[in-house]
Amino acid sequence: MFYGASIIGKPVDRKLIATGANCTPNLDKARIMIRIAVVTAGVIDPRASGGRPLRGPLLWCLLLMFLSQLAGCTALLTPGVTEGTVNLRKGSYRIDPDHASVVFKVNHMGLSTFVGRFNHFDATLDFDPKQLEASRLEAAVETASLDVNNVELEDTLRESDWFDCDTYPQAFFRTTAVEPVDDSRVRYSGELTLRGVTAPLVLEVEYRGGAFNMLTGYYTIGFRATATLRRSAFGMDKYIPMAGDEVALEIDAEFQRQ
Repeated sequence: MFYGASIIGKPVDRKLIATGANCTPNLDKARIMIRIAVVTAGVIDPRASGGRPLRGPLLWCLLLMFLSQLAGCTALLTPGVTEGTVNLRKGSYRIDPDHASVVFKVNHMGLSTFVGRFNHFDATLDFDPKQLEASRLEAAVETASLDVNNVELEDTLRESDWFDCDTYPQAFFRTTAVEPVDDSRVRYSGELTLRGVTAPLVLEVEYRGGAFNMLTGYYTIGFRATATLRRSAFGMDKYIPMAGDEVALEIDAEFQRQ
């Protein structure tokens, strides 16, 4: 059990938590102790694949106690990231919306890059490092959640000349083929459905590594994807070329093993 400044009945070395510099030699040992304490407290079910967190007061109370004790040594909570797709764990993953962004960029009059984002989305990933060609990625974006830091323009973009959000509230992507590129990059070819039109889209994906996140209780992998599309292919051809036809997509996310 966890009692104040002790872990499983053993006193915490206050010299260890006093400064970040003193923590470095004992990082692995400390991480193990923290994880044991979390499991012992019943916050994570060790029988579940990847750990199953129980959201609630117990979790946050435990984390606050740890953070208060380790305020001078946040390195203890920073996971050791394993790089390379071959070293990532096989499993079914789901995007963590609290640590993800879907951004689009369009050339504006040749003078600047207009940047927007979508705030509500979901995605799942079936991942096997030994059979990357069999991996599957599916995503859905709520088009009405677009955010361009301009309320009036957002309302215009939701109308029928643009995203037509009332008729087509979601955009969908699903993979049709997967091709490994190198140790960390994978090419996901698929289909994007937007405004009722389905067209090919290629995501260039970089896996940024994987680690067990002690704050969420999930094994997590880092994910970055880029793609380009022509908005005219989906019936959004207004103001071309003043506003560029080519749209760049950038997705940064963490995926949690379920």
